[in-house]
Amino acid sequence: MAGLTLSSGQKFAMLMVENVYAEMPGNDHQLSDGTWVLSRIPVEIETHWVKWIGTIRTEKMQTANLVLLRAVNSNNQTLAGDKEQIDLIQHLVRLFSMLQLDGVPEYAEAEIVAGAVLEDGSNIRHVGKLPDFRHTKGYMRKAVDIARLEVATKLREALEQIEGMLSSNRFIRFMRGLNVLRDGLLQTLGQERIHQFVRSLEALVLPEVGSTKRQFVNRCQTFAKASAQSKTVLEEAFDMRSDTEHLQDWNRALQSHPATEREDVALQRTRQMERLATYAYSRILGEKALWAHFQDDPAQQAFWKLAEVSRNTIWGKRADLTAIPIVRKYDRWNRAA
Repeated sequence: MAGLTLSSGQKFAMLMVENVYAEMPGNDHQLSDGTWVLSRIPVEIETHWVKWIGTIRTEKMQTANLVLLRAVNSNNQTLAGDKEQIDLIQHLVRLFSMLQLDGVPEYAEAEIVAGAVLEDGSNIRHVGKLPDFRHTKGYMRKAVDIARLEVATKLREALEQIEGMLSSNRFIRFMRGLNVLRDGLLQTLGQERIHQFVRSLEALVLPEVGSTKRQFVNRCQTFAKASAQSKTVLEEAFDMRSDTEHLQDWNRALQSHPATEREDVALQRTRQMERLATYAYSRILGEKALWAHFQDDPAQQAFWKLAEVSRNTIWGKRADLTAIPIVRKYDRWNRAA
């Protein structure tokens, strides 16, 4: 495939990721939604724009090793902040957000710029830094590659369709839960992360007042392979969420574990809930057959009233919480050693 060349008369947006752990083809690649995947920025940042952007920020942009770019031919390159530019920016931001559902990439920072290519060079009109998505201590890094980006493009398209249904009062709870999940992925402290991951799952399982914990544990085993070990994981994770909610120590629910291991178990539970929440939301987004069951409260209530075997058949493949091990040694980047 020929490489990308921006030409006069186009508006563009670029999402630049610095020092990302990635495995990419050597040539420019175009995703199925038209987004270009590059290993460097394809335009020269003019000297007069460096003064506005700042030298340090400009250097980061120029050293980004993953660049996602979208461009569109425009009849008005001089107009800044219009729908064309906003759509380009939002497309890339959503794509990057959906990438997080398959495991937060290891990267330094992500920035986005937008502008136009004029006859006398590129003209940058918008510069912004994206929020930093974080890892749970004890994580194992996973490279960003074309396959992961293609999955993210499909999830982004589904997200856009679902957002278009909010005006008809559909998927409101689902989107609230997805926003809570996103907030959890932005948190630094493990205790705050697990609190948000469990809350995001509660949005999907819709537990009844007075039966919250029992139904959370039971219904989450539709998303995860059911077992005695999974039940214990979900019970402890729910109690950790409740303790965080009431400003208690997050390992108070882990007294059955040796004192020397409670912090490691707490981090394991956090990674397990992160995996379960990201898996559940990505599966609903990616499987349109599931949309009818999570589009509003009556649909969710009807789904959870089904017999367990029927629910499991509708849901399909389930995550394996027991495949996420406890970690007792960590390297200086907080990865599993």
